[in-house]
Amino acid sequence: MRRSFKSVAGLIIILGMCLIGIIYRDNVLKFYSKYYDNNRKNITISNFEYSTTNKYSSASLTTDFIAKNKEQLTNIYYTIINSGNNRFTFYCDVDYKECLDDIEKISASEEELAFINNFVHPYNSFSSIRTLYASNGKVELEIIKSYTSEQIIYLNQVLKEFIDKNISSNMTDREKIKIIHDYIISNTKYDFTSNLSSEINHYNSNIAYGVFKNKKGICSGYTDAMALFLYELGIENYKISNDDHIWNYVILDGIGYHLDLTWDDPILETGEEKIEYFYFLIDDNILKILSKEDHYYDKTLYGI
Repeated sequence: MRRSFKSVAGLIIILGMCLIGIIYRDNVLKFYSKYYDNNRKNITISNFEYSTTNKYSSASLTTDFIAKNKEQLTNIYYTIINSGNNRFTFYCDVDYKECLDDIEKISASEEELAFINNFVHPYNSFSSIRTLYASNGKVELEIIKSYTSEQIIYLNQVLKEFIDKNISSNMTDREKIKIIHDYIISNTKYDFTSNLSSEINHYNSNIAYGVFKNKKGICSGYTDAMALFLYELGIENYKISNDDHIWNYVILDGIGYHLDLTWDDPILETGEEKIEYFYFLIDDNILKILSKEDHYYDKTLYGI
């Protein structure tokens, strides 16, 4: 009987300790959540040179960095990436029970992160993001940018020199885009070695630097090159992507047009250089007719 009593007593002590631990943990979480909630107005973000003020149907800038739902979480990611910060901390609201699970899903989803990347200036886009989070709801993003400071200096010089020599204020936006379209295509060869990661790093063909510096590009390089010019000229734009391809989307007089330089730079067996205009500022209906399979995308994400 005594042995049995001791076992029961020991079990009661263990259960009591566990209960105390749970209460303590919950109190700690409530304390942190209340502290972060009360001080949310003190969480501000600094925007750097290449941040934009664009608002989209599925991604908007926010000033509230206490995430309360999945939509707001996406807005926080977009705001941080768009700002140009390399590191930033935000928090999960105590009532948003799925917050950390949703953060894990976003962090593990290349498609979702790429979607957010499509709405920011290329210089603020990322090559990778590291997400650190704690059980108290604190989340920290570490952002590795797609472009180095040295590459940005070089590219800005290229943009300025070309615009000064070839673009005038009396041109329409469509005329300006055509000149840039032809320039990029005529000076760039598609990088067939890009399937090898070491070759991508060698030529930088996945970003605009490879297009302008090394004359080598893949679809993301062509697209970034055009996007840099569009931003420099103040023409509203963003990128559209799927698992296999990426291209530009341009807003002219409130109307959206697709623009795909990669597909306007055909690869001919003769090796002849040729510029095409099948994918030059076309609407969604024409895009479907030309290449529905290769240019598929979720319209609801892009508000088209």
